[in-house]
Amino acid sequence: MISLLLPLLAATLTSVQAIPYPKRGLAEVISQCHHDFAYTWDDGPYTAHNDIRAAFNNVGGKTTFFANGDNWSCIYDQNNVDALRGSFEAGHQIASHTWSHAHLSQLTEAQIDVEIQRLDEAFVKILGVRPKYLRPPYGDIDERTASYIQSKHGKTIVLWSADSGD
Repeated sequence: MISLLLPLLAATLTSVQAIPYPKRGLAEVISQCHHDFAYTWDDGPYTAHNDIRAAFNNVGGKTTFFANGDNWSCIYDQNNVDALRGSFEAGHQIASHTWSHAHLSQLTEAQIDVEIQRLDEAFVKILGVRPKYLRPPYGDIDERTASYIQSKHGKTIVLWSADSGD
């Protein structure tokens, strides 16, 4: 019986191909919160990361940290690893803000891949997960870049509706 199934299984596995994510473009970029509100933080982990997490933990709230790989400091520095793990384990969302905080619309597709994949790899090593959400540094996103990131990397792109100006 098994000898009959093996050729069928082998044929099925060799004919399977990855299907790219659908192309969605700027129309699918999230820039408004459709519930009360959401607090999000960019460019970390940074010096205030643990204080922000503690403030939300103290009131039973949740927030999203859009983290970089190497902006203020390297994501692999032990303080950053501890901050991200502590936030993730407390139920806060950890999302991508690219490896080096680059202007994505000025990059080639290969350079965009490096920015996203390098940070995804770090998140997998540190947290065991690959984030679904990405916030482009400076809010710098155009149709070409949005479509590419969505179709190649399957990321949901998130902007903001109000900027604190920090």
